[in-house]
Amino acid sequence: MPRSCRDCLPMMPTELSAVLPARHIQEECGVFGVYAPETTDVAPLAYYALYALQHRGQESAGIAVNDDGVFTAYRDVGLVNEVFPAERLRSLGTGTIAVGHVRYGTTGSDNKRNVQPILVNHYKGRMALAHNGNLTNSHALRQELESQGSIFQTTTDSEVIAYIIVQERLRAPSIEEAVSAAMDRIEGAYSLVISSPTKLIAVRDPHGFRPLCMGRLRDGGVVFASESCALDAIGARFERDILPGEIVVADKSGVKSDTRHCGKAPKRLCVFEFIYFARPDSVIDGSSVHVARQRAGAFLALEHPVQADIVIGVPDSGLDAALGVHSSHHCQYIVIVCPVGAYYPEGLNPVKIYVEDEDVRAVKGGTGMAKTGGNYAASLRAGDRAEAKGYSQVLWLDGVHRKYIEEVGSMNVMFKVAGKILTPDLNGSVLSGITRRSCIQLLKDWGYEVEERRISAEELFEAAENGTLEEAWGTGTAAVVSPIGELAEGDKKVTISGNKIGPVTQRLYDELTGIQWGRVADPHGWTMKVC
Repeated sequence: MPRSCRDCLPMMPTELSAVLPARHIQEECGVFGVYAPETTDVAPLAYYALYALQHRGQESAGIAVNDDGVFTAYRDVGLVNEVFPAERLRSLGTGTIAVGHVRYGTTGSDNKRNVQPILVNHYKGRMALAHNGNLTNSHALRQELESQGSIFQTTTDSEVIAYIIVQERLRAPSIEEAVSAAMDRIEGAYSLVISSPTKLIAVRDPHGFRPLCMGRLRDGGVVFASESCALDAIGARFERDILPGEIVVADKSGVKSDTRHCGKAPKRLCVFEFIYFARPDSVIDGSSVHVARQRAGAFLALEHPVQADIVIGVPDSGLDAALGVHSSHHCQYIVIVCPVGAYYPEGLNPVKIYVEDEDVRAVKGGTGMAKTGGNYAASLRAGDRAEAKGYSQVLWLDGVHRKYIEEVGSMNVMFKVAGKILTPDLNGSVLSGITRRSCIQLLKDWGYEVEERRISAEELFEAAENGTLEEAWGTGTAAVVSPIGELAEGDKKVTISGNKIGPVTQRLYDELTGIQWGRVADPHGWTMKVC
């Protein structure tokens, strides 16, 4: 009999809402912060990190960018991709610090005024604050602040934290000392990411109720996030979890840790992080969420044994537990061999490609570089738009900068520019295709210089305009080699190789298919007789 993981898991928040007062239990928020050593596009980093943290809050999203003390922010109700279309994201500009937040309210109503990050002005500077958690003494502190003349713009306890920090900052020598003093006054759950004019600060409450971790970017930048999955999404290396009670400060002098509040309270991580809240590919306090859920499923199966043919995880967070309830002991490996037609309707004739500037295929982290169904699901919408404009496929740009070429449709792509072969490097979101590798080897055998690097769409169009873009083609298992005859982006449109298959493209196709069919000698041992 089929069995649902719902039969043996504790009630989820949506179920608890039926027996507890409204808004008593909700999903948690997600926070993110980045400190860059030099002024750069920090807003896109915040965007993709928040996108990875979207499961922690679907109510609202916001990003604040700090450029040498000048704050530019945008916050609104909605999902990350709804709040930040490409143009609005660009309007945030560049900076060295960005703070981001996705919200599913625990305290306060659902309206726009409660959207974070919270921005506060005071005579010692400006501050942006993002908060995950809720205070147990929020009401008392709010009354105290209001009696002293504070005027609240929101109904959240996050604003209470901001005002307490500002109050302490007026008499403290630094923002980190103000945060430390504030921790003596606030009680409850809080993971904070705070931007002052010159510093990025991460704080975790002494109990460690809510998760918070730190990572490093390739350029030395420091990032903080509610979960490690956000670090993966932007190509940051996980460094460590923030300790319960720890204050970490990142500025131009480096990273400093203040542990004076550590060890003051017993550790009390919310167990629902592992049961429901967190993404399964995250690691929290040294423990894999996926493994924890799988082990929970195994214990539940021991507690409530049942003969089941199928175990179904309901909701999605129950999938990992379902694996633990009844893991598969036997797997079948199936290879399907069958004839296929032309991958594109044009066959081996050149195809028309449109540069996609709205959707992205994948970003580094998770399965970004893999050929999985999820990674290519985005191509459906983009492909429809391209087809409506008369194009066979799209040319994908990178997910962070939105300017570097990655793949064409579901294939790798190559260009012959001024006699040299250019192809995007394997950056974590580009498939390491077998056909790509075979083409590179053959091209090197023939004496061509092959350069694997970042190639911008702008560079490609410039090469087309000055006549150095000689050929372009896609490489993949199904199509083998597919020539590109026309490339378009917005109002720009260029023809490649006179809209005819180029000599290098034709030679690659003939050589690869010849090796596959046994008509051409295989110098590298790529083929194998199976029957």
